Amino acid sequence: MSWEWIFEKFRIAYIRREDMVIVLDRHESIIKGAKKIYPEVPNVFCIFHLLGNIKSKFKKNLKKIKDAFFSAANAYSVKKFQYHMKELEKVDKRVRVYLEDVGYEKWAKKNYLLSVDLTVNPTNHILFEVLNGDKKNVVDLNAKSCSCKRFQMDEISCAHAIVVFQKCNIDPYEYCSVYYKKETVVAAYKGTVYPAGNRDTWEVPQIVKSLIVNPPEGRIQVGRPKKRRCKASWEKNGKTLKPIICGKCKQSGHNRRSCRNPVKND
Repeated sequence: MSWEWIFEKFRIAYIRREDMVIVLDRHESIIKGAKKIYPEVPNVFCIFHLLGNIKSKFKKNLKKIKDAFFSAANAYSVKKFQYHMKELEKVDKRVRVYLEDVGYEKWAKKNYLLSVDLTVNPTNHILFEVLNGDKKNVVDLNAKSCSCKRFQMDEISCAHAIVVFQKCNIDPYEYCSVYYKKETVVAAYKGTVYPAGNRDTWEVPQIVKSLIVNPPEGRIQVGRPKKRRCKASWEKNGKTLKPIICGKCKQSGHNRRSCRNPVKND
């Protein structure tokens, strides 16, 4: 079954919606299908799977790489993003080159909310200065924006906007996008799904009975078919692979047969 065919059926059912984004795992056939059927919709990569690819390619300093990578992915300003990318480059220059080849715009989109002790200084009833130590951010209630960029990008209150709402006794629910509201979620399931009843009692029009639905056309490639998604080694069976420990010297990275170290007594 081709991904292009799947996206065709998906577009018929889901159509094209406002602020729609397609999140992929860098599978080539999925990317091609998405671009052909939804050429106007931006597609991005899942940072979980991207991190998995990084782990499989770059074995050293994984903890430092992971921390710097997630910090860069969660950055909401170019300045902070570049800072964390420089930190990542200090750990391993090859990782930055790899992410540049992937394309920054494909993975730096994920949000996180920090719980911080903030102070609010109102300029007027619209503009507020929010202090966090020596750091300052400006919240504009009319524009539904904050200088940290999170408020307007996610269309949901950032930490700075929330503390302003608390000071002004405003419900943050009023300032979030309609897509986050309970009424929107409920409306998605408001349609009635009628029971089909006994199949023997169905009145199917002849035009429907005469329809022949064939599988999508496609060329069968030579060799054993691949799985739906190529998993990284650390992801298989949902378990983290343990390093090889030598039974002779108790060090990692080799086994007893290839060991050239002296025997370590317990």
